[in-house]
Amino acid sequence: MQNWFFISLIFSFTACQSTREAPDAGKQLIKQYCTTCHLTPDPKSLTKTIWQDQVLPKMGAYLGMSTSFTELKYLSSLQQVGAAPAQPMLNESEWSKIQDYILSHAPDTLMVSKAYPILKNELEVFRKIDLGLSSPSSTTSLVSFRKGHKSILFGSAKTASLYQLNLSDNRIDSIPVGGAPSALVEKDGYIFLLSMGQIYPNDSKEGSLLKIKSDPLTIEEKILTQLPRPVHFQIVDLDDDLDDDIIVSGFGNILGQLSWHENQGRYFENHILSDLPGAIKTIYQDLNEDGIKDIVALMAQGDEGIYLHAGSYKKDFQPRKSILRFPPNYGSTYFELTDFNDDKKPDILYASGDNGDYKPFMKSYHGIRIFINYSTGNSIKYEESAFIQLNGAFKAMAADYDLDGDLDIAALSHFPDKDKTPEEGLIYFENQGDLTFEAHALPAVPNSRWLVMDAADYDKDGDTDILIGSSSTMSSEGLTKPANHNSTSGVVLLQNVTIP
Repeated sequence: MQNWFFISLIFSFTACQSTREAPDAGKQLIKQYCTTCHLTPDPKSLTKTIWQDQVLPKMGAYLGMSTSFTELKYLSSLQQVGAAPAQPMLNESEWSKIQDYILSHAPDTLMVSKAYPILKNELEVFRKIDLGLSSPSSTTSLVSFRKGHKSILFGSAKTASLYQLNLSDNRIDSIPVGGAPSALVEKDGYIFLLSMGQIYPNDSKEGSLLKIKSDPLTIEEKILTQLPRPVHFQIVDLDDDLDDDIIVSGFGNILGQLSWHENQGRYFENHILSDLPGAIKTIYQDLNEDGIKDIVALMAQGDEGIYLHAGSYKKDFQPRKSILRFPPNYGSTYFELTDFNDDKKPDILYASGDNGDYKPFMKSYHGIRIFINYSTGNSIKYEESAFIQLNGAFKAMAADYDLDGDLDIAALSHFPDKDKTPEEGLIYFENQGDLTFEAHALPAVPNSRWLVMDAADYDKDGDTDILIGSSSTMSSEGLTKPANHNSTSGVVLLQNVTIP
């Protein structure tokens, strides 16, 4: 889901490391066309085959090159959405030198790091509850515990519908929502739901925000429309006028949009914070300690990182400033702000493992990272303090699951190493102190590709339960092609049994 990844590969090699003392012509040309907008991906982070067959043709297209059929195909896609340069940015000889430089530094195969040790069936914190929702062709795009109800909500990309399951009597209700459900918020007795349109990468603005009654499920109003593949939103009063405004993360594909929608009574006025693709999630919180809440955003698709749009007394938001930046091959997927070291400052829990641009392969830099907050006032500073390698990490949620006074992590992978460590698809990381964790496999459905997760105390017994959903939409060639395999997937409830 990171096609914008290739822009950064074009413009962002300012920090490339070379084994040669004298930079060759290709490296000089890369510097000539670089900007400071992206972190540098290491040519050694991808195999020579991936560079040659997948990445370089797309790089060429973003540079306006059409020296091969593949480049021409990608260039045509960029032209269709107005993202292609009017003229080639360099000549064929220069482009050949850039390709030669990258390929001369790329390895034939990647070094695979030693898998994080996972204990199996040794810790009974969670018990799997059969909900009868397994399916050989599941396309679960959303799961959520209902607030104040003993029921769950889940969405299907295949049927473009939202479902509600009553956990007391197994009664199920559903409603079509016009696209893959991607996020929801419960407020004032209503369900506010994002419908993202198609789940596969596209630039069609088919997304919408719906206001839904819950009993039975009934669409009352379309609040926002023509959203670019939205995946997350927040309902908050951003301008202190006692009306609810909305922050929307429009992931998009080649194009995208991070925006806030100002409530004007009978309509919402759109304020664009960023027109780049890859917006995944926002958190509305005062991060710079000036007494005014800010928008903190996780971005993928190229200029990957966590960014701050600082709030102001003028009730608007400043241009973004980077808090953390990541190479575009990291595949950012999720983040939370939570306090791991009990200093009353929000630390960052971050997951990266999107592996769907091409045929997936294991990457040692995928996993979960914890960044400790060393900020002082307006000077924001985070340092990486823990890294847990986890192939294809897609979500990591912190909570004191075992009620021992510290934060543990429940994590899922959409791209586990199914041949060597299939159990890494769903892991419970028990906090051992000093930011070290012991990994335990969680009871789940085998051969599943977990995609979405929620955590809450649904049964009100004092501990945190987990709801997970999987999707078999991914083929062996990546997210660009539909899957043609079966997997025992669906929605699974993991009941926390710490408190019987």
